[in-house]
Amino acid sequence: MQTTASKSEHYRAFNQEFFLKHQRTLIWLLNTTLTRYWFRLVLRIHKDCPRQARIVEIFPHAYVWFAGYVKVKGQWQEQRVADFRTHPKFGKRLYHAFKPLWWAMHAWDLLADQLTPSLSFGFSTLTQYPDASPASTAMNAGVARDSVNESFSTIRSGSGNYSNSSPTSESPAQIVSSSTSNQYATIERGIFLFDTSAITSVASVSAATFSLYVTSKIDNFSLSVALVGSTPASNTSVANSDYGQLGLTRFASDVAISSITTSAYNDWGLNGSGLAAISLTGVTKLGTRADKDLDNSAPTWASSTNGRIVASFANNAGTSQDPKLVVTYAIPNVTISVTVLSGVLSLQASTVRIDITSAPILQAAIFSINSPTVMTEFNVSYESKYTTRGTSHESKYTLRNL
Repeated sequence: MQTTASKSEHYRAFNQEFFLKHQRTLIWLLNTTLTRYWFRLVLRIHKDCPRQARIVEIFPHAYVWFAGYVKVKGQWQEQRVADFRTHPKFGKRLYHAFKPLWWAMHAWDLLADQLTPSLSFGFSTLTQYPDASPASTAMNAGVARDSVNESFSTIRSGSGNYSNSSPTSESPAQIVSSSTSNQYATIERGIFLFDTSAITSVASVSAATFSLYVTSKIDNFSLSVALVGSTPASNTSVANSDYGQLGLTRFASDVAISSITTSAYNDWGLNGSGLAAISLTGVTKLGTRADKDLDNSAPTWASSTNGRIVASFANNAGTSQDPKLVVTYAIPNVTISVTVLSGVLSLQASTVRIDITSAPILQAAIFSINSPTVMTEFNVSYESKYTTRGTSHESKYTLRNL
């Protein structure tokens, strides 16, 4: 019942495979002093991520930054904060920011693939990602029962007759009365899915915040917006029947429409039920609905009256108004043995973080991949070799005694 964006699929060249293949370069651009602010501005995350924070992972739909160390059950663990979006926004930002360069690379690849494949950038095929919907892993959508004239209980429990998985803006919590006494015309709900698999199964989640950028509101019914779970039939497209797939358990305290700020993000801090619903290895499925809708408690009727918020959805231009889910989590240590040969420490691991606790000349040191953070430093040079998400990395660092 709001605006739907046009579809352009060329940005799909910057997919998960691209981000993993070029992870080291992207992380370097995001953290190096000379390029940090510029590249974060390109991706439109310069206001969301603390300026000095070290970003450790970037994906088409999310980025993760290092937030220090916390003690969990007596052990020090690395704490990270992940910012998830419902669509591959950062892949889109790379495409649009460097569009002329991308097309030049595409033109080059058409020739290089025929003559010298080793010099190809891998962008020769424009139709490599032909999804009918912009969503490839997770989506956001509006669902409703609309344009009826029914009692509140009937419209609330009835079948959906409207759905939109490609909105630029939508009413994710809305109740509209009809002109007939004690009858209602519309109830609308929102569905928000986030691919949170980057957290990984070993992590422990400590906090999470869901945020919507609200552009306008009407508060005639004194409604609040509730955050719940959702179970749509598909992760990538929506059906009218998904109107009935919004949960009944509150995942956060309700936010009153009267207290919502327009032209700004408004936050729902997840409670225990909400945190438990975050998927560590797959898609986290959230939803929104009016509190009166959730509680099956009809608002005081008035003829042709509306209570709602309108929020920006993922197809809105840029990334500054996306629905987002920010998750704070900790990663446990993994203890390994190391060998020192002629002053060079060689190690192999497949974890995000390494806790070295047994070695001929070392006591304890903790490192993070991509750019190591050292809690205890020693006067020795070492090489590290590790594999993460199928990509092999090699680095050399010098440690000094504190």
